[in-house]
Amino acid sequence: MNELSPADFARSRDFILEHGRVLERRVFEHLFGGTGAEPVHAALAAYRNPDGGFGHALEPDARVSASQPLFAEFALRTLALADVDRIDDAKALLAFLEEATTDDGGVPPLFANARSAARAAHWSEPDPRASLATTGMIAGGLRNLGVAHPWLERATQFCVARVRSGEIGEAHAVRGGALLCETLAPALARELEPQLEAALPDARWFALDPPVQRYALTPLDFAPAPDAPLVGWFGRERMEAHLADLLARREADGGWPVLWIPPPGAALAEWRARRTLEALRCLRGWGRL
Repeated sequence: MNELSPADFARSRDFILEHGRVLERRVFEHLFGGTGAEPVHAALAAYRNPDGGFGHALEPDARVSASQPLFAEFALRTLALADVDRIDDAKALLAFLEEATTDDGGVPPLFANARSAARAAHWSEPDPRASLATTGMIAGGLRNLGVAHPWLERATQFCVARVRSGEIGEAHAVRGGALLCETLAPALARELEPQLEAALPDARWFALDPPVQRYALTPLDFAPAPDAPLVGWFGRERMEAHLADLLARREADGGWPVLWIPPPGAALAEWRARRTLEALRCLRGWGRL
């Protein structure tokens, strides 16, 4: 099987509409049903807090209501997934990020108050240190939306310094650095990208080749379409192999699995709907629908 049939697509659509949150349903309707972007913005707005940040388990692995940088990252990834080119009230979000910033200029994924609610095991002890993964994804996402602000300059400097120092470590950090590179001056991007590319094959939480049997980022997370800037890191043959593996992992109910243990309760269904939405978006990008 090298593509998703119309009948299988319909089953996956129904899975999202039956099990997904309003947010994922609105993104699906926007991407595949031709609705406008406003319902996506409205669904995201339900997760905003008075401090300008996002909370309320927006990233389903942390069930805390208080605003977290991880949730800001998730909001920006949602807008990118939906091909939406603006963010509502960026000024308020940046005010939250300024308060969240550590002395070295970045933000951690979660604050200590995340311990007040259920969370997945990989978030069992929130790390207060600034993260290249989280900071890079937020800074790159905001810069891609055309946002300019002093916080972004400081966060960018933090990320550039981390990459130059070789403090990369895991695949999410490579992804954050790579997204930021898309927004940098060409000379600086050309300096940093080879370091990120070299770090990726041996990075934690990365699966260079299929089959993917445990949680990991894959080349499809870095190149979700043939014209993505990082396709050249992997080669067409490897991308085709991962597309075949992605199709093979779809389950009988139309949804894609979750390859880690989410918190108990609603998180599993929320994540499966999200992963199904992401899979459909990727398959369409590669012409497999």
